Amino acid sequence: MIIIDSSVLIAYHNIEDQNHQKATELLDRVKSGKYGSAHITDYIFDECVTVLSARIKNKEKSLAHCGKIKEFPIIKVDEEVFEEGWLIFKNQERLRLSFTDCTIIALIRKNIANVLATFDKDLASVPLITVVN
Repeated sequence: MIIIDSSVLIAYHNIEDQNHQKATELLDRVKSGKYGSAHITDYIFDECVTVLSARIKNKEKSLAHCGKIKEFPIIKVDEEVFEEGWLIFKNQERLRLSFTDCTIIALIRKNIANVLATFDKDLASVPLITVVN
C-alpha cells in the first residue's frame, strides 16, 4: 500500500505548482497499481482542502478538485496513531515536520503502509520510509 501525501495531490491539482508535471507522472504510476493500493488519511485530505481552497479561490473548482481527492480510500487517524504522531511531533529537535507528517510516520511504523509518495524533503528524509517522487 502507498500513502499519497498532500504535497503530491496539491501539485497535481494546481497546474501552477512547480511540481505539477512530476505529480501527474507519479500519480499515473500510482494509478497503474505499481505500488499497490493508494490511500490518503483524513488529515491529508484536510490539508489538501485547506491549501487548494486558499490557492484556487474558486468554490466550484476547489470542490471539484477536492472531490477527486476524496475518491482515494481514506484511512482514519485513530487514537493510537494520533498519540504516536504527537510523540513524534513533540520529540523533534526543531519543528520541521507538520503534525500530519508525523501521523504518516506513525502509520508507516505500524506497517499500515510501506511506501509514501511525497515531494516534502523533510518527510522524505525520515529513516525507514520508502519514498517515491
